[in-house]
Amino acid sequence: MNQHISYDAAEQAQAPVDGRLIIKSASMTLVVDDIAAASGGVKAVLNEAEGYVDSSYDEGDKTRRLSLRVPEVQFDKTVQRLGTLGEVSDQNIRTQDVTSEIVDYEARLANLIALRERMKVLLNRAEKIEDILVIEKEISRLQTEIDTYEGRRKVLRQQVALSEIRVTLEKKVTLGPLGYIGWGLYWAVGKLFVIE
Repeated sequence: MNQHISYDAAEQAQAPVDGRLIIKSASMTLVVDDIAAASGGVKAVLNEAEGYVDSSYDEGDKTRRLSLRVPEVQFDKTVQRLGTLGEVSDQNIRTQDVTSEIVDYEARLANLIALRERMKVLLNRAEKIEDILVIEKEISRLQTEIDTYEGRRKVLRQQVALSEIRVTLEKKVTLGPLGYIGWGLYWAVGKLFVIE
């Protein structure tokens, strides 16, 4: 049974050894004999990694595309295991260091939160209606900024904690007798123009 990991728990599980926060992602295409059987294999690999299928859709009956999420610590092992489910025709692994971006968001958040708290103190001391309205408007503006930065930081931390792996399953093409004849003719004609 696939298990969804809560984002808060996933964030707490992050413990980069060198202090860097890295988003890892991969895409791979697997040529398989049976798409349904290969999909079952993908789910088995995910269960072991405590990951889950984020989305899945079919393109006809010969191609299935899946977006998977796995804990960052399981990323390399999961990519390796998925590669054993079929013939890997294409694979791409990407990494993005977002440490400085997250640190910047957290510094901005700390400043904005401190400023918001100071404005709340001023609001409690304000006596004139016009002063109260001005301060409340400023607190509202600060809160909007805080929410924005918190949202961006959370998204980045989620992407660090849960790596994305996009898998395309393609059904292996089996040539019939005429197909082999056609391939033989293609090969023979090619040799007329290119010797090696």
